[in-house]
Amino acid sequence: MFNQQEKKFLLSICAVLFLGACLDLAFKQFPFLSSIVNVMENSSIYPKVDVNRANQEELVRIPYIGEYTARQIIAYRRTHGAFRSLEELKKVSGIKEKNYERFKDYLKARP
Repeated sequence: MFNQQEKKFLLSICAVLFLGACLDLAFKQFPFLSSIVNVMENSSIYPKVDVNRANQEELVRIPYIGEYTARQIIAYRRTHGAFRSLEELKKVSGIKEKNYERFKDYLKARP
């Protein structure tokens, strides 16, 4: 039926799927694990970018911020001045609560 190499390959795929299912269950059962993983990713891979000093290119490098959002942030900053807090980003056209929650940990606001 299957040769030895095919059996090893199928077993490997099953093991990966099982591990993925276990991790998914662990993150659902223990939500704090997700925040620990995200903090580790944020600090080591993506150092915080100052939203008041970043140009469009720097903003686009932030996960969940595209070119449109970066342009909107810069336009808002030109019109209203420096952001006093990250919460003020919610006033920028096109930034919804869900997206704000995704990228806020990658930013800082120093007036």
